[in-house]
Amino acid sequence: TGTIYKGIRDITPILCAMKELKEDSVINSENFQLITAGNVADLFDDVQKLDVSDMHRHLGVVPRKDALRLIYDSDASILLLGKNNKGILSGKLFEYLSLSNFIFGVDFANSDDAGKIIKEANSGECFDSDVERIKEMILLKIKEKETKIVNRKNQEFINHYSRKNQADKLISFV
Repeated sequence: TGTIYKGIRDITPILCAMKELKEDSVINSENFQLITAGNVADLFDDVQKLDVSDMHRHLGVVPRKDALRLIYDSDASILLLGKNNKGILSGKLFEYLSLSNFIFGVDFANSDDAGKIIKEANSGECFDSDVERIKEMILLKIKEKETKIVNRKNQEFINHYSRKNQADKLISFV
């Protein structure tokens, strides 16, 4: 959900991983779908070029309530922050922490600020642009879904970032 800014946030590593796994007959439109919502027009050319359009479904712009439901119902969410993200902790990160089953951090590293939070929360992994690692994680997540293994997030840590806790901290400064 959201907006993809070509040249700033790069989803290409996910698409390349999808392409390679499709070519290896490991994933297909029956067991893998990249569902997008929002302003992602910049994505369509790459999806076509990499021949993964059969595994991509775009819902267009949807109401916020529906976008949050999509995140909650998904097996994983893709967080794109871009390379120059020092000190950036986007609202999308906190939505995903509270709602998503697993966060694929793409185009930034575990050592970045957002990456450290994702790791501490046990809510996902950051891959920078490493297509091989992304492929391995896609396969692991498919296997976990098939065997009904559930990711155990660090909910106590995540609760520190809830809207209520953040509002309480803000109020304490006033």
